[in-house]
Amino acid sequence: MKTTAENPVVFITGALAGIGRATAIAFGRAGARVVVSGRQQEQGLALEAELRKLGTEAEFIRADASRRLCQLWRKALNLFSRKNQTTVKPHHYYEK
Repeated sequence: MKTTAENPVVFITGALAGIGRATAIAFGRAGARVVVSGRQQEQGLALEAELRKLGTEAEFIRADASRRLCQLWRKALNLFSRKNQTTVKPHHYYEK
């Protein structure tokens, strides 16, 4: 699927509960491709499956984002082969 403004890739840390989870589901329902991360493997895979049932292209990355945000960011970009098309970036701009 080609990425356009209508189906952006959204990367959400802390997505396994509360506002993060609700945000992931809302973006999924809106047509975005969603990458979610959190520390709990079982909860993450369950959220990934829930998003896919909605018809969303979704991936879960198990990680503690407070320690490895840039590494997570690069992995999320690589999942969907997106480069230089992001609206939110870590503390520096990443180009490859």
